Amino acid sequence: MYIQMFSVHGLLRGSNFELGQDADTGGQIRYVVEMAKQLAEHDEVEGVDLFTRMIEDGDVDDTYREEIERLSDKARIIRVPCGEPRYERKELLWPWLDEFVENVIAFNQDHGNEPTALHGHYADAGYVARKLAEHYQKPLIFTGHSLGKPKLDYLLEQDWSHEQANEILHIDHRIEQEQETLNAADLVICSTTHERDEQYGQYETPRTPLVVPPGTDLNRFYPPAAGETYETRLTEDIRRFLTDPDKRWLLAVARPDRRKNLQGLVRAFGSSPELREKANLVIVAGNRDAIGDLPDNEQQVFTELLMLQDEYNLYGQLALPKTHDSETEIPDLYRYVAVHEGIFINSAFIELFGLTAIESAACGLPFVATQEGGPTDIVANCCCGLTINTSQNEEIQNALLKLLNDRAQWRKFAESGPACVKHHYSWETHCQRYVEEIHRLLEQPAKVTPATGERPGGGAEPLAAAPA
Repeated sequence: MYIQMFSVHGLLRGSNFELGQDADTGGQIRYVVEMAKQLAEHDEVEGVDLFTRMIEDGDVDDTYREEIERLSDKARIIRVPCGEPRYERKELLWPWLDEFVENVIAFNQDHGNEPTALHGHYADAGYVARKLAEHYQKPLIFTGHSLGKPKLDYLLEQDWSHEQANEILHIDHRIEQEQETLNAADLVICSTTHERDEQYGQYETPRTPLVVPPGTDLNRFYPPAAGETYETRLTEDIRRFLTDPDKRWLLAVARPDRRKNLQGLVRAFGSSPELREKANLVIVAGNRDAIGDLPDNEQQVFTELLMLQDEYNLYGQLALPKTHDSETEIPDLYRYVAVHEGIFINSAFIELFGLTAIESAACGLPFVATQEGGPTDIVANCCCGLTINTSQNEEIQNALLKLLNDRAQWRKFAESGPACVKHHYSWETHCQRYVEEIHRLLEQPAKVTPATGERPGGGAEPLAAAPA
């Protein structure tokens, strides 16, 4: 098998991920890169190429302009031009995706490639993979990661107008293309039963999405070793914020996005004298040089966090470190907090999968997380944390206090997490299921070439070019 995967937007490279750099560089980046690497290790896979957009921009690292980046002997990142060479947010890329399709075809022709199957990640790459699947008459796999209809529902709840969502995010076009890709897909893969039922359930899905949980890099996320402290530059930086750094830590790791409900977490902590007596709150929210340089929505989140810190007088009890290395420091931070019997908290209103909860559990750190989405599956499989309604401050407080006060329950979750994560959420399990599904697709009758006469990549009316 030779698999071609597509993830068009964001700052995508093989290591030192810039997660949290912006709204387009989140968990999907790590997911697709690790999946490409791990899938390529399977005995029945000859190679995996992950196609993304080439970026030539003095404001980002030169890595993103390299045409070919090798991930392993059988896995590569391939970058092809698409629209303006500078880095742009995903909503501005729609007019240029046909160019992306044509450049992938040209690359394949130059290198003698023909894929066994094509897998698009997110709506934009779903469009690309769909057009290429039509061209090559090969199976199409789609993973939405997040979908436009639930996004629109959320925006309307946040007092956006439908017109505003179209003007800024091209939301109707995105939803239309998601539906077209779902209609064409031979296989739709999602991460949780909640995502399948509540997210994809808002669309017409000719084939029921298949739940295949992502894997976790167990070479990075593993429980503490006896006698190790896991102190790093990041833990020392955090301790500087805290008057009594030896109190147990309540740790959150999330992008500064309103949907992550970090403000609600600070309110819950600040309004609980018992929590404040027993623990410190640590929020690792992306990397920043200055709050004023962040995009408007992230600026607003940080501004509100600082205002809440002032309102509840949390100086010396709340840490908001500016920088971290997601590759090395975050796994060690989980282990550091586990050694000191702290708790991981994912306060998001909804979490489609909940990768950070999996990572913390793999490191022996119990979690409290939203009941809306993937963490419910994680708790059912691994018995390593509690799920709650995170929109209710009292539920956040009660869950955190339960684990702070009940050491036996804390230890039970800490011991259960690593072994159960290894069993349910390993990349080996994920990739084996994936290969089995491709075998099933290849045994089906070949697709019939549509008699449209369209050029490769045609078919969907592109958006007019949007101003930068």
